[in-house]
Amino acid sequence: MKLKLPLPAMIALWVVLVAAPLAIGLVGFSMIPAGVERIPTHWGFDGQINGYGPPSMTWIIGAVMAGVQTLVALCCIFNDKLYDLGLVHGVSREGAPVLYVVLGVFLVAVTAWCVWLMVSNAV
Repeated sequence: MKLKLPLPAMIALWVVLVAAPLAIGLVGFSMIPAGVERIPTHWGFDGQINGYGPPSMTWIIGAVMAGVQTLVALCCIFNDKLYDLGLVHGVSREGAPVLYVVLGVFLVAVTAWCVWLMVSNAV
Protein backbone atom coordinates (compact mmCIF):
# COMPACT_ATOMS: atom_id res chain seq x y z
CA MET A 1 0.00 0.00 0.00
CA LYS A 2 1.36 3.41 -0.95
CA LEU A 3 0.55 6.83 0.39
CA LYS A 4 0.86 9.18 -2.58
CA LEU A 5 0.08 12.66 -1.34
CA PRO A 6 1.69 15.82 -2.66
CA LEU A 7 4.04 17.43 -0.15
CA PRO A 8 1.66 20.31 0.76
CA ALA A 9 -1.12 17.80 1.53
CA MET A 10 1.27 15.66 3.58
CA ILE A 11 2.39 18.69 5.56
CA ALA A 12 -1.24 19.75 6.14
CA LEU A 13 -2.07 16.24 7.37
CA TRP A 14 0.80 16.33 9.84
CA VAL A 15 -0.08 19.84 11.03
CA VAL A 16 -3.51 18.47 11.96
CA LEU A 17 -2.04 15.35 13.57
CA VAL A 18 0.45 17.43 15.61
CA ALA A 19 -2.16 20.01 16.67
CA ALA A 20 -4.77 17.39 17.65
CA PRO A 21 -3.08 16.26 20.91
CA LEU A 22 -2.64 19.89 21.97
CA ALA A 23 -6.30 20.59 21.29
CA ILE A 24 -7.37 17.43 23.11
CA GLY A 25 -5.30 18.39 26.15
CA LEU A 26 -6.67 21.92 26.25
CA VAL A 27 -10.27 20.77 25.80
CA GLY A 28 -9.76 18.22 28.57
CA PHE A 29 -8.33 20.91 30.84
CA SER A 30 -11.33 23.14 30.17
CA MET A 31 -13.73 20.30 31.05
CA ILE A 32 -12.37 19.83 34.57
CA PRO A 33 -14.82 21.36 37.05
CA ALA A 34 -13.70 24.45 38.96
CA GLY A 35 -12.20 23.68 42.33
CA VAL A 36 -10.75 20.31 41.37
CA GLU A 37 -7.19 20.24 42.66
CA ARG A 38 -6.08 16.82 41.52
CA ILE A 39 -6.81 14.37 38.75
CA PRO A 40 -5.71 10.76 38.34
CA THR A 41 -2.49 10.40 36.39
CA HIS A 42 -1.57 6.76 36.93
CA TRP A 43 -3.37 3.44 37.11
CA GLY A 44 -2.00 0.14 38.37
CA PHE A 45 -2.23 -3.17 36.55
CA ASP A 46 -5.38 -3.90 38.54
CA GLY A 47 -7.07 -0.79 37.09
CA GLN A 48 -7.03 1.11 40.37
CA ILE A 49 -5.88 4.73 40.46
CA ASN A 50 -2.57 4.99 42.29
CA GLY A 51 -1.27 8.41 41.29
CA TYR A 52 -2.67 11.93 41.15
CA GLY A 53 -1.49 15.21 39.73
CA PRO A 54 -2.66 18.75 39.04
CA PRO A 55 -5.33 19.42 36.38
CA SER A 56 -2.65 20.94 34.16
CA MET A 57 -1.47 17.39 33.43
CA THR A 58 -4.11 17.17 30.71
CA TRP A 59 -2.48 19.82 28.53
CA ILE A 60 1.00 18.65 29.52
CA ILE A 61 0.09 15.19 28.17
CA GLY A 62 -1.18 16.90 25.02
CA ALA A 63 2.05 18.85 24.64
CA VAL A 64 4.24 15.77 25.13
CA MET A 65 2.20 13.79 22.60
CA ALA A 66 2.39 16.71 20.14
CA GLY A 67 6.18 16.49 20.50
CA VAL A 68 6.09 12.76 19.77
CA GLN A 69 3.83 13.46 16.76
CA THR A 70 6.36 16.01 15.51
CA LEU A 71 9.08 13.36 15.55
CA VAL A 72 6.85 10.89 13.69
CA ALA A 73 5.97 13.62 11.17
CA LEU A 74 9.64 14.37 10.54
CA CYS A 75 10.30 10.66 10.01
CA CYS A 76 7.46 10.53 7.49
CA ILE A 77 8.53 13.65 5.61
CA PHE A 78 12.20 12.62 5.53
CA ASN A 79 11.48 8.93 4.93
CA ASP A 80 13.69 8.67 1.84
CA LYS A 81 16.64 10.23 3.66
CA LEU A 82 16.22 7.77 6.54
CA TYR A 83 16.31 4.90 4.03
CA ASP A 84 19.37 6.34 2.30
CA LEU A 85 21.15 6.48 5.68
CA GLY A 86 20.13 2.87 6.43
CA LEU A 87 18.08 3.81 9.50
CA VAL A 88 14.81 2.12 8.44
CA HIS A 89 14.55 -1.65 7.99
CA GLY A 90 11.77 -4.18 7.62
CA VAL A 91 9.27 -1.90 5.85
CA SER A 92 9.31 -0.96 2.20
CA ARG A 93 10.28 2.58 1.28
CA GLU A 94 6.78 3.14 -0.11
CA GLY A 95 5.01 1.48 2.84
CA ALA A 96 6.74 3.38 5.63
CA PRO A 97 4.76 6.63 5.17
CA VAL A 98 1.53 4.66 5.55
CA LEU A 99 2.90 3.19 8.78
CA TYR A 100 3.83 6.67 10.04
CA VAL A 101 0.36 8.06 9.32
CA VAL A 102 -1.35 5.08 10.99
CA LEU A 103 0.94 5.58 14.01
CA GLY A 104 0.04 9.29 14.06
CA VAL A 105 -3.70 8.57 14.08
CA PHE A 106 -3.19 5.92 16.77
CA LEU A 107 -1.27 8.41 18.95
CA VAL A 108 -4.12 10.93 18.67
CA ALA A 109 -6.56 8.22 19.80
CA VAL A 110 -4.33 7.25 22.73
CA THR A 111 -4.05 10.91 23.75
CA ALA A 112 -7.83 11.30 23.67
CA TRP A 113 -8.29 8.13 25.72
CA CYS A 114 -5.74 9.17 28.36
CA VAL A 115 -7.17 12.68 28.73
CA TRP A 116 -10.71 11.27 28.89
CA LEU A 117 -9.66 8.90 31.69
CA MET A 118 -8.10 11.78 33.62
CA VAL A 119 -11.08 14.12 33.18
CA SER A 120 -13.77 11.53 33.83
CA ASN A 121 -12.11 10.46 37.09
CA ALA A 122 -11.28 13.95 38.36
CA VAL A 123 -11.71 14.21 42.13
